[in-house]
Amino acid sequence: MTIAPAASAALGTASGTIQLRKEKRDPNDRAEGDEPPGKLLPQTLNVTVNVWQQFVDPNLGIGIKFPSSWHVQTIPNSRGSSLYIAENTEEFPGKGITVTKSPDTVLTAVGELQSSLQLLSQDQRTFNGRMWTIYLFSEASTGQQFIAAFSTSPGTLYEVGGKVNSSVGAVFLQVLSTVTFP
Repeated sequence: MTIAPAASAALGTASGTIQLRKEKRDPNDRAEGDEPPGKLLPQTLNVTVNVWQQFVDPNLGIGIKFPSSWHVQTIPNSRGSSLYIAENTEEFPGKGITVTKSPDTVLTAVGELQSSLQLLSQDQRTFNGRMWTIYLFSEASTGQQFIAAFSTSPGTLYEVGGKVNSSVGAVFLQVLSTVTFP
């Protein structure tokens, strides 16, 4: 099911219910039940729709959506620029999600992370037709976990990552699933 809010919809979360109507495909088929056509089914389906902000960065060549209670800023790095997405209430940087574009390979980037972190798991997911390899790391001395997802285009590596905490852990895969390459 696809729910597409109007472009003028307020950012935020809306809750409600969906009620389904039973229709018979074949009026002679008793296996579909005896309800008359058009009867509302008694069970409703609770739904929550999150209308997120969208940000497109032509320098990174990506578009991304994030919760309405978060903000995005462009930050410089040694390879150009990155995006930093975090909750509006974040007092100290480091609790959000960083998006970076680089000329590195996945092997180089993961190798750099493994020089100071222990690899806990690896998974692959496809979002919007693009394969992402997702790694979970842990810092040995503190137990702090980090998540990093990588996707490649010819000559370009995209990394989306951050510390696993209550903010990032709750929305990381949802944010990752919104990344597009316009």
